[in-house]
Amino acid sequence: MSDVSVEVSLERPRKLGDIVLDQVRELIVGKQLPPGERLSEARIAKMLGVSKTPVREALLQLRMIGLVSMIDGNAHVVVPSARLIREAYEVRAGLEALTARLAAERADTGHRAQLLPLAEESLQAARDHDAQRFRSLDQRFHHAVAVASNNETARQRMDETLVLCQTLRRRDVLTGWDSQQCGQAHVTIAEAINSGDAEVAAREMYLHVNYVMDRVLSAFGDQ
Repeated sequence: MSDVSVEVSLERPRKLGDIVLDQVRELIVGKQLPPGERLSEARIAKMLGVSKTPVREALLQLRMIGLVSMIDGNAHVVVPSARLIREAYEVRAGLEALTARLAAERADTGHRAQLLPLAEESLQAARDHDAQRFRSLDQRFHHAVAVASNNETARQRMDETLVLCQTLRRRDVLTGWDSQQCGQAHVTIAEAINSGDAEVAAREMYLHVNYVMDRVLSAFGDQ
């Protein structure tokens, strides 16, 4: 997570602004630009080997996502708080319940086929106490549900909110038991989507995200 990675599409060249946005976002998520740090356009531009213009545009977009806040007219990396964590997870819960519902209603055969194997793999990784693998599969599962919703706007907003939630979590707060609970929730959600049960898929996703929010808030309060 600490490395800056840029995924380049083979279908069409990516715009410089999109690449810089990804790079700055990864610097923030990976804590290379830590919470509260003042963001200098000139310094970041030098780090990335670009002009200040795409950096300025990236900071504006990251402010809209919630990763950047303005203090006395200067851009800073957002500082986690209980209020921000709760608000981010509440938005995420609503968005993910929507994408789960839409996936149950709209997903094609190919997208449905991906969900249960990912969910089962995440549960097995939790049972194996493989935290790194579980985190990767967890992210892949939630992204796959959003893609299966066949709603590009919802997917984009969900991905942005997921990144914000990752940033506000200062560390991995899920115990082995918590991860197993989450893995089992993934399986339940995938089964509901595959059976076309939109109500159950939405409800279980909403409960799942709120379960994680409670764990994150509890850990934040203990710090």
